[in-house]
Amino acid sequence: MDSATLHQMILQNPHLVTSYAGVWSADNFPKQSGTWSKTKPNQTQTRLKSSFVCQTPRLVWFQIVNTSPVGTRGKHWILVGGVVTQRKRIRVFIWDCLGKSLSHYKTLVQRLKQLYNDTGFWTIHLRLQNLSSNMCGIYCLFMVDYIARNPTKVPRNIDQKLKNFTEVDIIRFINCRYHTFFRYTVV
Repeated sequence: MDSATLHQMILQNPHLVTSYAGVWSADNFPKQSGTWSKTKPNQTQTRLKSSFVCQTPRLVWFQIVNTSPVGTRGKHWILVGGVVTQRKRIRVFIWDCLGKSLSHYKTLVQRLKQLYNDTGFWTIHLRLQNLSSNMCGIYCLFMVDYIARNPTKVPRNIDQKLKNFTEVDIIRFINCRYHTFFRYTVV
């Protein structure tokens, strides 16, 4: 799945579009706010001001980031996002649907440390995708939709029931939610 397709699909989902912060490469994704402050809104906060209704916790922003640097062929999509907590702090989370350690993605880790070393970030440890699958973009959409509906579970308490979802279930969900026609093919 390419970045244009991801972008178009996200813009179709009214539950995600207000927290959408782009599709990026591992070396060029921008930093999002590390705190929630009503006195000095940043670009993300200004964009989301109308959707922030004192309901905390909630998904504030998310990015879908490719593990490859800009200008190279993309390899794998990772979900990066922020959930505002009861204390109005944003917890930055990272999720790899393959369940690999972030150390496998050197460029991505360098960028994460550069942007979020002072505030920190958490990894969601939940493998859903099969190593032979190439549907990582779909998995990212599935997870961000789940997080948008269940932000209190991020990042440490993601339901283990998600492990029961098969790739066929996830593709069906995406096809229904986004009116697409992705197919599961056994080779």
